[in-house]
Amino acid sequence: MALVRFANLLQSYTGKNQFRDMAGHAMRFLAAPPVVEGLGFDTGGLLIAAREFTGEPAHLTIVGCKDDPKARALFAAALRGASPSARIEWLDEREGPLPGGDVQFPALAEPAAFLCAEGACSMPLTTPEQLAARLASGWKAGSSRVGE
Repeated sequence: MALVRFANLLQSYTGKNQFRDMAGHAMRFLAAPPVVEGLGFDTGGLLIAAREFTGEPAHLTIVGCKDDPKARALFAAALRGASPSARIEWLDEREGPLPGGDVQFPALAEPAAFLCAEGACSMPLTTPEQLAARLASGWKAGSSRVGE
């Protein structure tokens, strides 16, 4: 189960299909009747792995310089408030593009956080309080509230 979850998250960060294939192989093993029958109380773990495998992880990106105190505060708020399975990234343009490169972010005058799902991102959230409130409201990948 851990392999399915970890490989799926690796694929989302890197964009490399080899990790998606790895997660799929492990998921097929887990879904085999002898394995499912022997899980007992671990059935919940299988359901979590299946849900994560069939969907995109929550995606949260901080855009700003890593030595900027405002960007650091946004990143800390992201770590405190996001789901443990969320894809949390920090884009500092001085370090080059992010590995997956599936989302383009605007150049802004101040650091901001973006919550993305299904090819759309939120408006920039520029304070830790805004980000914390948005995460506490139950934002997740696939939420229709992403564009609010």
